[in-house]
Amino acid sequence: SIRQLILRAYGLPSYQLTGPDWMNNCRFDVAAKFLDGTTQDQLPQMLQWLLAERFGLVAHSETTDLPAFALVVGKGGPKMRPAAPDADDSVELASTNRLERVGRTLDNLWSYDKSFGGAAMSITDGVLHGEFKKMTMDGLAQLLASQMRAPVIDLTGLEGKYQVTLDLPVPGGDTSTMDAFTSVFSMVQRLGLKLEQRKARIAVLVVDHVERVPTEN
Repeated sequence: SIRQLILRAYGLPSYQLTGPDWMNNCRFDVAAKFLDGTTQDQLPQMLQWLLAERFGLVAHSETTDLPAFALVVGKGGPKMRPAAPDADDSVELASTNRLERVGRTLDNLWSYDKSFGGAAMSITDGVLHGEFKKMTMDGLAQLLASQMRAPVIDLTGLEGKYQVTLDLPVPGGDTSTMDAFTSVFSMVQRLGLKLEQRKARIAVLVVDHVERVPTEN
């Protein structure tokens, strides 16, 4: 959909994009060629150009109040072990699914330079199991935001990195939204943390204009 193309082009979670509802329904096959030497890191900028050139996309950013969650420490304190000093940064993925199946909003999180270091991950029966070796609370908040489909702000005050094990429902699977949220809340409590509903000032991308039909090839 046009909405998915915009989210991919600007690296946004769904809650950070506003525009006409029909953007969800207009779908296209996009076939493009990379020039020699082009890297995957250049794809977002190329998609931005495509959207502006072919769909006439015009957008601006603004800050607005959105429903959000605050990640805070629970009454009993954190129940996570500090990261081992010699923990490596390698990532192992044991799954027959491509990582993209986890959900568009997760894509930019799974990289070697992000703040949860090495990880072993697998997807089984609609559940993403992750064992993270160097997770910061900011990194955890980013990951939880993709599950809650809303901003998650780190207010734990916890510095440093931790060993964190997560079992999260795969977005788009058979689990209902309410069951998925309940699962996430329970998992966070097992870490000695909790999620509290708040309002937060969040930057969003607002679509001012986009064509339903692109210019011809």
